[in-house]
Amino acid sequence: MRIPGGARVGVPGGLGLAGLVVVLLLQLLGGDGSGTSFGVDPRFGDQVQAPGGTPIPASQDPERDLKDFSVYVFTDVQRTWEETFARQRTPYEHAKLVLYRGGVSTGCGSASSAVGPFYCPADRRVYLDLSFYDDMASQLQASGDFAWAYVIAHEMGHHVQEQLGTSAQVQSLQRRNPGDANELSVRLELQADCYA
Repeated sequence: MRIPGGARVGVPGGLGLAGLVVVLLLQLLGGDGSGTSFGVDPRFGDQVQAPGGTPIPASQDPERDLKDFSVYVFTDVQRTWEETFARQRTPYEHAKLVLYRGGVSTGCGSASSAVGPFYCPADRRVYLDLSFYDDMASQLQASGDFAWAYVIAHEMGHHVQEQLGTSAQVQSLQRRNPGDANELSVRLELQADCYA
């Protein structure tokens, strides 16, 4: 697979440590599906809203630092990909970021905390459940800003896969070869790890 910049990316056949962490993260965490979502579009500023659509005053938001950090990393990763695509004279479509807790409605359907962070190609949004940050520290011993930044960069890797057509190619291969569907999914996850 060739990515913008001319580099070739190979995807190993085994489930590497990073891929294993992603799979474990997705399987270990649960949620009740009833939560709060905070829409954030970094291109237009940090506009966080409460469930009724009323803004939460920054001074009263206990997750302000985590939200600010998430937006910063998301914006930085997106800028990097935008520059990488531009060097190849390839158009880049911006993703958007949605921060939520508990559950959220997406272009791909409803999701609970059990899903963890994910990318929805239907609406080109990265969805980050803020409770996952706490779960990473308490359940997975993967605390800290670097681990959270890696999660964000991984989900942006899925956005890049969508733009390059890699996701569509994998889905086509999975339909033609159902017995290889799991291995192909693992390879897609590992490539998103590589992009991160």
